[in-house]
Amino acid sequence: MNAPLSKRSKIKDILIRIKTNRMKFASSSIPFKEIKTAAIFTGLHQYQQQQKLIDQFVDDFKSSNIKATLIILYPTKDPNTISNATSNGHLHLCLKDLSNIGFPKTERANSWNASVDLFINLNAVFSYADMGMALASKASYRVSPYLKEYKPYYNILLKAPQDENLNDYLCSVKDFFDHLQ
Repeated sequence: MNAPLSKRSKIKDILIRIKTNRMKFASSSIPFKEIKTAAIFTGLHQYQQQQKLIDQFVDDFKSSNIKATLIILYPTKDPNTISNATSNGHLHLCLKDLSNIGFPKTERANSWNASVDLFINLNAVFSYADMGMALASKASYRVSPYLKEYKPYYNILLKAPQDENLNDYLCSVKDFFDHLQ
């Protein structure tokens, strides 16, 4: 599942590597059982198509006493097309809230990542936003569908959903977490 060449940029890849080399990551991660906060990242189109499934996934975290924030990225740079407020613990962002390499650059985009223990990417297609948001989180556990481009940036890569079957991916995430507990 390689990204189309038009979406990949050698310059952006270099910028990501430079930025991550400058970042200081926590040398020790917290035990998995001590996770208290999670950020779940998805794109608007995926959320619209799978809203019930994604909301249930978020609710499962909340029922486990983990504060979960769903971050929905709109594929537009126009901030007027998105809600200014969060709703149901959801944070709505647009491309203007992120840098060209996906790192949060506005106050709203940075509002969620103060102390996130777990970052879960639901998008199965390569995106610099997925990488930048995960790295900005400073989470002990960064989870994503397996893409070779994500190997240096995510510490847990799980089987990518076949035919974009999000339910299969979410089940593999839950199974993995059950195994850790």
